[in-house]
Amino acid sequence: MDTHFTQNENNEKLISSKLIGKFGVGLKDALAVFYRKGINVEINSKYAHITLELANKTGFEIKTLHANFDATIDSNMMGTDFIITGISDEIIKEAKSMFLCFSELELLETTKYGGIYQENESPPSIYINGVKVATEENFLFSYNITNINTQVKKALNRERSNVGRTAYADTVKNILKQCTSEKVLYKLVNDLQNVMRGTNKDESNWIDVATHAAKTLNRNGDVVFMTPLQRSTLTNNQVEILNQSGKKLIMITESVYDKIETSVNTYENIYCEYENLFTYKFVKYDQLALNEKFIYDTSKSIIEFLELHKYRCNIPIKISETIMMGQLGFETNSVFDIEQKSIIIKRSVLNSRTDFLEY
Repeated sequence: MDTHFTQNENNEKLISSKLIGKFGVGLKDALAVFYRKGINVEINSKYAHITLELANKTGFEIKTLHANFDATIDSNMMGTDFIITGISDEIIKEAKSMFLCFSELELLETTKYGGIYQENESPPSIYINGVKVATEENFLFSYNITNINTQVKKALNRERSNVGRTAYADTVKNILKQCTSEKVLYKLVNDLQNVMRGTNKDESNWIDVATHAAKTLNRNGDVVFMTPLQRSTLTNNQVEILNQSGKKLIMITESVYDKIETSVNTYENIYCEYENLFTYKFVKYDQLALNEKFIYDTSKSIIEFLELHKYRCNIPIKISETIMMGQLGFETNSVFDIEQKSIIIKRSVLNSRTDFLEY
């Protein structure tokens, strides 16, 4: 058959959202590489059975690679079969490593710019529409870019390999700034704590990404942000208040803190919450009834017992008509108040020696 491969735009390919090439140049290059490496390729479709051979180029005294078209083998055949022989398992494995669909990466989140994947063992990779174009030794995650801008298009070569970071960095940032997954956000903000040690990953150096992660994660109220300098100035009582808040402390750099301090939980927020937590109406000893004084005085023998056994016992005991936990909206019978440095009990506890000793 006097038929040739031609370079021609295909409408079906042009309208496909998964478009990689246009003219068939990639297929011809791949066939040439296979032939040069001694790998045999046969192509079957409903149009023809195609094999490759070196033959004289018409009008020239040189040999070039030609495609031989034989008779149609099955006019009802759907699609195209490529039969490749003479290739090792190692080469197949290496080839498959270039495609996201053959990886075991865990998809953490998908955004309009692309996907974020959990990297477990091998260096994180950058994919464009599922084809690996680069590896990033110091990244937290792997990324698959699906929204290809002009900068990325210009940087892509025919081999789709060794694409420089400058081509895709902005898109990776956009992916991260669209992220809302706690799996991703916690890894980012936790890595911020490594900035001071110089062991952080590259994504943590991007201030706009770090700021987005901190602000978004802050919405659930389970974290509090501080700089190392702020943490070093806390007193023991203030540290205890922080611990009692139940919030996870995230240490961040001054540059990030300056950008987010007005929109995230800081220690000042925690302390204000603590101050508003308890409301007291203190009662002096002289204001107690005789039976209340009698029960309260039981504390003296308890203190003597504790001193005898070398326990700390110099903590004052104060009495309040009520101990209202403001944020939670209910009363409690006793509390150790860090700022007051006292054990505070509700007056009604003094109606029973058993209750008093319990609290």
